[in-house]
Amino acid sequence: LMDGIAWILYYESIICGPISIVGTLSAAYPVLTVVLANIFLKETLGSSQLVGVILVIVCCLGLSMHHEKTTEGGVPVNGKSGRWITLAIGALFMWGISATISKYAYMLDGSNEPHMSLLNIVGGMATLGLYGIFRGKKEVKELAIPSGQWKRALLPMAVMGSGDLAVLIATATGPISIVTPISAAYPVVTLSVAWLVLKERI
Repeated sequence: LMDGIAWILYYESIICGPISIVGTLSAAYPVLTVVLANIFLKETLGSSQLVGVILVIVCCLGLSMHHEKTTEGGVPVNGKSGRWITLAIGALFMWGISATISKYAYMLDGSNEPHMSLLNIVGGMATLGLYGIFRGKKEVKELAIPSGQWKRALLPMAVMGSGDLAVLIATATGPISIVTPISAAYPVVTLSVAWLVLKERI
């Protein structure tokens, strides 16, 4: 459920803010996961990990101070407020806590990849599924979007689902304080594609 809520916060934040910053800021959740894994799961935090955590925190602070372009009256140029920062940070916290809880769940008797995958699917349907249905209906009515547009979401959702499954399997076999930072390196791809395709500049 927390993973699904984090995705909702993420999607809402990219509606309001630049994907290059939102993607990088929300992907800083490994910092929280590393700290929580050290406190609750007793995973050791090496000196290089500690340096990495500090660097990510500093970078997140820099990204959250993004200067939004405004008109002379102080109204955001794109008509949206800076609430995207709050939403992206909310996603960061949800993902960080969710990753730690997932690793803890794997430590319980009887847990395995099929059970965790099933729970992940149910949680996704209860959060992202409902969000997509209700938000999609609203968008179709308000913006007169053709009803077949949902097909465009199939590829991104399939890629996201495959990534989630890979992370679940990696979580079962490796320390979450290593799995999470590696799997959260997707902003490198996001920044590259945003720069090349969307022409976003930081």
